[in-house]
Amino acid sequence: MDKLVLDKNELLNILKPLTKSYEIIGPVEEDENIYFRPVDCIDDVIWEFDNAVNSIKEFFFPQRQILYEVKRSGVISVEAGSEKKRVLLFARPCDVRAVTILDKLFISDYEDRAYTSSRKNTIIVGLSCLKPREGCFCLSIGGNPFGIEGMDVSIAVIDEGKFLTSIVTNRAKDILEGKGIKAQKEELQKAERLKKKAEQSIKREIHIPQDLLKAFESDYWKDISWACLKCGVCTYLCPTCHCFDIVDEGFFRVRCWDTCSSDTFTRMASGEDPRKNKFKRYRQRIYHKFSYYKQNFDEYACVGCGRCTEYCPVKTDVVEIINNINEKVLL
Repeated sequence: MDKLVLDKNELLNILKPLTKSYEIIGPVEEDENIYFRPVDCIDDVIWEFDNAVNSIKEFFFPQRQILYEVKRSGVISVEAGSEKKRVLLFARPCDVRAVTILDKLFISDYEDRAYTSSRKNTIIVGLSCLKPREGCFCLSIGGNPFGIEGMDVSIAVIDEGKFLTSIVTNRAKDILEGKGIKAQKEELQKAERLKKKAEQSIKREIHIPQDLLKAFESDYWKDISWACLKCGVCTYLCPTCHCFDIVDEGFFRVRCWDTCSSDTFTRMASGEDPRKNKFKRYRQRIYHKFSYYKQNFDEYACVGCGRCTEYCPVKTDVVEIINNINEKVLL
């Protein structure tokens, strides 16, 4: 893996010409928060931030996606997914790793062509975490603040205005080939020290029981779901949640995000609902992430970003929920 050292001006000189032939997506400031958005100008991109409110999931699995339109002449399919080449800038390792987890679902026995198209046409430039947030727990769920999984290019800040840039995949070589200077031993050592410092700053750990299914019938789920407001913010901000509904909007059939928090999540056309009670839907969220997905794809549907707890109105903590199963249920 090629490792280069570039300063900010060199990176800007590389990125600015890309706006002519690539759609650029990056972190921008809106209402005193950071969000990933398409940008017209590289100067709008934020270079220093902890993490964005939203993940990069929506650029591969959109919140709302038209599937087809019904006309007098028949059903007209709508090609979805990004056909234009894109560069997605400065995604954190947890968010990029989340996309690789979604790959196992959307590019598996049944291939979602819209998702595949967006993945194929997007170069992901990741940005290592120097200062993980207080709620992060990526280390205990298989991630790392300096992870490169799923990235095409990895960038780590090693000094003010100085970046260690790693070319991870071949499709990024055309953009970076011949740029910067080869990283020297002292720069690689500095990056390693920063990596260890970031790892040591992560204090939270999640301990997922091997026998989680033994807790399925416990009254514990009624207790921990009592405070839930059913707002769905945990689902919508989660980088791996992927449940969706299909609805009709006029003459369009549309796929849109859904949430297990919703009263209508598993309600059928007949009115029958196997998860009518809130605690059953909340239990479904936990088991989907930490049991069912693992069984199906050998991967937990969680990357430890901590958004679900940070933005929950009642501060329901998924780490405490899982860890307390060991201490309060599976005694």
